[in-house]
Amino acid sequence: MLGYLHPQLKNAPKKIKEQYRALYCGLCHALKRKYGYRGVACLNYEVTFLLLLVLSVNENQNEIFHGSCSLTPFVRVPFLDYLSVDVETAANISIIVASSEIKDNVNDNGTFVWKFFDRLLHNLNKKATEELSEYEQQIQSRLIAFYTLEKSDTCRLDQLLCACGDIIASLTFPFLASMDGPIAEIIARVANNLGQWIYLVDACDDLRKDIETHSYNPLQSNSNYPVIHDKLIGLQTSTCDLISTLPLNEYGELVLYFTNTCIPQRTSKILEKYKKEVTL
Repeated sequence: MLGYLHPQLKNAPKKIKEQYRALYCGLCHALKRKYGYRGVACLNYEVTFLLLLVLSVNENQNEIFHGSCSLTPFVRVPFLDYLSVDVETAANISIIVASSEIKDNVNDNGTFVWKFFDRLLHNLNKKATEELSEYEQQIQSRLIAFYTLEKSDTCRLDQLLCACGDIIASLTFPFLASMDGPIAEIIARVANNLGQWIYLVDACDDLRKDIETHSYNPLQSNSNYPVIHDKLIGLQTSTCDLISTLPLNEYGELVLYFTNTCIPQRTSKILEKYKKEVTL
């Protein structure tokens, strides 16, 4: 369910494009330094957004440097300080997220390819969980609760959404330890909303494919377009409202571009596809 927070920046202001690329490239550099090229393969848009959210309320100046790309050294790119605590934390979280996603695919279909990837990330995931040992148990307990619900014949969609939201919220805990209490609470709530939104748009997006491949999808028994529409719009609106209460710094414009432009565009596109599929 990764990739839904990929921003469409073609028409965005130049400042926003450079800020996002600096975030993405900074996280990429951190992954390569800590985990090598296998780590770079775990770079994803969802953790990049969580990092953006945290940096957008950071009182310290987020300086942008320029240097070689971690994959193509002859290309010059902007990047954040990849040795900073927040960026290194995001790198560790990226490994845990990628590993969890692969393990989920192994459990779903058990193909050789996913088992191979799981093996490739085993040592990296072990290192990442050790570095986040203080929070690893909270993350794992929420993952287990979510997978248990998915296997239940009686769970409701709202329960699954809340469980997925709790997982994404737990990924912010390593960032929030030194943050002001009320701000940390808002960040965690935003992450929870985004976790629910990601799960629901993924279910809408994959409905037809999951039906054809006999894979699990919570919407196979909950294909009520008006209800799903209202849930997605509600999560989107609530996320915007929460972010509007944050004391945003120079990255505020980029955060608001996500919440006011990128997320609504993705919601609209997925809902349009879902509506066609449930009316077939």
